[in-house]
Amino acid sequence: MLNYYGLIEKTGSVFSRDTAKTSRYYLRDNFLTFWFRYVNKNFSILEQNASARFLLKIKRDLPNFFGPQFEKFIASWLQMQSFANAQDLVFDQVGKYWDKGQNEIDVVAYSDDHELCLVGECKWNSKRINSTVVAKLSQQVEVIKRKQNFKKFQKALFVGDTVSPQLRESLVKQDVKIFDVSDYWRI
Repeated sequence: MLNYYGLIEKTGSVFSRDTAKTSRYYLRDNFLTFWFRYVNKNFSILEQNASARFLLKIKRDLPNFFGPQFEKFIASWLQMQSFANAQDLVFDQVGKYWDKGQNEIDVVAYSDDHELCLVGECKWNSKRINSTVVAKLSQQVEVIKRKQNFKKFQKALFVGDTVSPQLRESLVKQDVKIFDVSDYWRI
């Protein structure tokens, strides 16, 4: 009865077998997610006809809202790429990873034959990519290496805007595959 209308999605960590212990629940619909995060929470401001204050609150928090939405988009995009056998991105499983510790990974995609595991970080804004992000990505690969046996690991960054040629070159030298808005529109 909890999910009678199909609005709630129960999700487990990508490698978990028993999702009952590590499940997370999300609203499936992006509009409802927005509504409950901003409109429902600030209804008293709207009743006071203070729409400028309401819009300012949204504007300040919008980057925090885009992060999880962008992660959902990337997971779907990777699944579409796998289905189309595009860009050498063929995976059987795509999802988020988390454990009971402090480890949380935005995107993990892998093939069932354990040939390749892609470990990815999603950043809405390319200005937020720095050496700390790349170091964190390397640590995330190590977390998966300790728990899973894959032949090859690929680090990836998914960015919601355009990446400069200098940043792209720097990341490629560090063995990080980079995807930006120009990649999401071609198959």
